[in-house]
Amino acid sequence: MECGDALNAFYSTESLGLTYLSAYLDSLGSNFSHGANFATAGSTIRPQNTTISQSGFSPISLDVQFVQFSDFRRRSPNIREKGEIFEKLLPKEEDFSKALYAFDIGQNDLTAGYKLNLSTEQVKAYVPDVLRQFSNVIKRTCKSDKRTTLPSLHEMVGLSTTGLC
Repeated sequence: MECGDALNAFYSTESLGLTYLSAYLDSLGSNFSHGANFATAGSTIRPQNTTISQSGFSPISLDVQFVQFSDFRRRSPNIREKGEIFEKLLPKEEDFSKALYAFDIGQNDLTAGYKLNLSTEQVKAYVPDVLRQFSNVIKRTCKSDKRTTLPSLHEMVGLSTTGLC
């Protein structure tokens, strides 16, 4: 997460009086009753054909995060049914349709191209594919329930917060 994104999340969460979401990938002992965070630092929309040590970008792209969310959503009711502590740690089925789904991703897709020594023309050429993949995930997330989403591609359109911190 970039500094600007971290500050955004901090102030938004604080001003709404909300608690921070537990990371899905750090689930041992987590409380997901109020939500889960599927993001990873250095993520991209498009899957990268490199390792994290080669490129510095997470191998957990948006499509992988969506699969994790789908699995979480599908499994939560079954685990809640076990009762006891599970009932307190996982969201109710109806909570998914009331949830706010926020997406802030895309800036690393541009940076990844330059890091792979692609020209500006080559990077521009794959932007429509990045937008298509982003749009598909938003549509799939909203498909089963009426949901509120906050898609954010602010850095894809030149409003980068990189270098402000």
